[in-house]
Amino acid sequence: MSQMQKIRKWVQRLQDILSDERNTGQEQVEALEKTLRKLRKREAELIESLDNDPDKAQRRVLSDRLKLVRRHLEKGEAHLQELRNQRRE
Repeated sequence: MSQMQKIRKWVQRLQDILSDERNTGQEQVEALEKTLRKLRKREAELIESLDNDPDKAQRRVLSDRLKLVRRHLEKGEAHLQELRNQRRE
């Protein structure tokens, strides 16, 4: 599976979790945590690739992928924090 396919897979998984109204509480928190861990792993791989690739065009592609991953990480982390806050109330 290519790097982009892995990113798409975990971004799609994140979107599925966020849009699933039936999946609430601890199950959703656990699913979000797992998915965010996988996206952070992809983020680290992208950063490493960016650091090691001298080709400007390839760096641009990697940079765009990194922005995509980070944008979804932010959404997922915000939602996770919201769920945790709801559980405390």
